Amino acid sequence: MSDREHLRRLGRDLIGSVLPSPKCVRLVGVTLSNFQAAPVERLGQPALIG
Repeated sequence: MSDREHLRRLGRDLIGSVLPSPKCVRLVGVTLSNFQAAPVERLGQPALIG
């Protein structure tokens, strides 16, 4: 199974867990983000207490 197919199945399972909804729903979606870790940069900050 490809990663894409695995994510598609997970998304359908998540959506299926909340449907059918007791209220009318026009749009349900799943968003994926932050697959690559962003480099952490430390900025020098002044001390608050000397």
